[in-house]
Amino acid sequence: MSNRAGAQDLPGLAENLQWVMDWLPDPSGSRWTYAALAQACAAHGVEISPAAIRHYASGRRKAPPARLLFALSDAVGLDPRYFWRDTERIKAEIERLVTRRESGSPADYAADEA
Repeated sequence: MSNRAGAQDLPGLAENLQWVMDWLPDPSGSRWTYAALAQACAAHGVEISPAAIRHYASGRRKAPPARLLFALSDAVGLDPRYFWRDTERIKAEIERLVTRRESGSPADYAADEA
């Protein structure tokens, strides 16, 4: 999958994609890998190589086709707008919830549910 003329550059794409890999678990509960993301995209109808995903995550490529962003979003369980918006508030909330879950404190879960 190549950068196509006229595709919109997404300046925050590399940071947002790397954040997904660092914070969101794959279906097995492990961190996402480039290969796992490529397989998940294929399961959602978009063929892409692990190397191409690495290029987007590193910033080497900046203008992915929209169908790739939709496949990535479906694969990791995020709203597709995540890749187009300022996401600092969303990231902070997810990081807080992941940290609480990893600490194993049930009292923290109850506070989140209220």
